[in-house]
Amino acid sequence: MRCLTLAKELRNQNCNIEFISKNHYKHASHFIENENFKVHLIDVAENDPSDKLAHSSWLGGGQLDDANKTISYLKDKSIEWLIVDHYGIDKKWLDFVREHSKCKILVIDDIKDREFSCDIILNQTYKEQASSYDTIAPSSTKRLTGSKFSLLRNEFQKHSNNKIVSLRNKRFEDSNLNNILIMMGGTDPDNTSKEVFKILNEHFNEMYYTLIISSKSPNIQNLKELESNYNNLKIIIDCSNVAEVMLASDIAIGAAGSSSWERCAMGLPSLLKINADNQREIAKNLSDDNVVKIFDLEEPSNLVESFIEIKNNYKSFVLNCL
Repeated sequence: MRCLTLAKELRNQNCNIEFISKNHYKHASHFIENENFKVHLIDVAENDPSDKLAHSSWLGGGQLDDANKTISYLKDKSIEWLIVDHYGIDKKWLDFVREHSKCKILVIDDIKDREFSCDIILNQTYKEQASSYDTIAPSSTKRLTGSKFSLLRNEFQKHSNNKIVSLRNKRFEDSNLNNILIMMGGTDPDNTSKEVFKILNEHFNEMYYTLIISSKSPNIQNLKELESNYNNLKIIIDCSNVAEVMLASDIAIGAAGSSSWERCAMGLPSLLKINADNQREIAKNLSDDNVVKIFDLEEPSNLVESFIEIKNNYKSFVLNCL
């Protein structure tokens, strides 16, 4: 989604944008096409044993095979910039593409676990430092690091911080913190959303819960059945107005991914669950500055206690978000 956000803004700047993506099972290219961008799908291949990156298996083929297929698409086009966002791609792929094309390369990253060869690196992680790339990227590479480079869609920039603070403070003073948003990320294959709802609803059944989920989730039917059994639960599938829903919500429970910046932009105090290793640094930095609370479902009481702490210190968490 961060590439799509960047693509929309670049299109607003009169750039012509196309996507190259792998034809993985249940790929999500329809989201991109629905935004009127052309998507070129390249075939999945066997993994290359020589690729030893932590996320090599995610690429759906060896790096050089992937690079060759990418170049075959680029060669007949006048491409000025290639934007790369994949944890299974490193210097090996980047060097090959740079050797066989004339385009400049921007890499989006947030885990710093491999070497790079590119013109620009973008890492929007809160508190990230440019120096963290000193040993894994050339000195000539421009580093755009920290949350000031967050890729936020326009819908999250419509309201001033003062307006958001005023709105949230009024709800707090009116004792109206009753609208809870659950968004555990994408397809939520483990159905964490259901577990979070049941734990919170057991203790706070006077609240109203909104649950956002992708249509690609394997748990859609199960969640619809859950919704039919509770009058205080609403399921939104493929939400098209996330910023509006966030603004209408008082507290969010979510995954510690890129949506963390969206919730912060809307001044929405959140409880975060870490779903992947690349989310740990984001979550820790935000937690250390009392922007969010981190919870672990192995101890359900932790979720409840953190929820109460945010409610009791709501104004502070709102200001820290912004």
